[in-house]
Amino acid sequence: MGRIKLPDTFLGMKRDDSAPEVAMMRRQTGAVTEGDPNKHVLVTSYKGGSFGENHVLVVAVESDVPFSEEDRADAQADMNDGSTQVPGMKVTHGEVKDADPGPLGGVMKCKVVITKIDKSDAVAGDVFNAPTCAWLDGNTYVTFSDGSGSTGLDLAKTADHARQFRAQAETRR
Repeated sequence: MGRIKLPDTFLGMKRDDSAPEVAMMRRQTGAVTEGDPNKHVLVTSYKGGSFGENHVLVVAVESDVPFSEEDRADAQADMNDGSTQVPGMKVTHGEVKDADPGPLGGVMKCKVVITKIDKSDAVAGDVFNAPTCAWLDGNTYVTFSDGSGSTGLDLAKTADHARQFRAQAETRR
């Protein structure tokens, strides 16, 4: 079983626990741990570049005990779909691809997540594409969205960054 310890830096980017997207994701994932003292959600972002244009968002769920079959099925469903529509925003994705999870094992899948915002941002527009990989093992489920700019929409590069992050952040216990 694994344990996640979020590093202070990743690929030269600094950890930013106070970013608005971190607070939003904490609210959205809070239901995952509700009523289960064994589950813990960790959310952070990493930012770098001259204007913060390089960024990674990490959402991790770890459990003190192995995930139940229902938990695993829910995580697998999220890895294979994860589409949602909430007021003001619609999230879809491109083709889901299997990826090598690295030496810690488990399952890794990658996709480009497409977020359409109803109200356009004057700078960034109203559609955001983020190459995203997620891995699942006995007691950790982590989603890694790579907006670092260095991968473009290349899922193989994103999977490589996810494996590098996993090697830095996850340890066996």
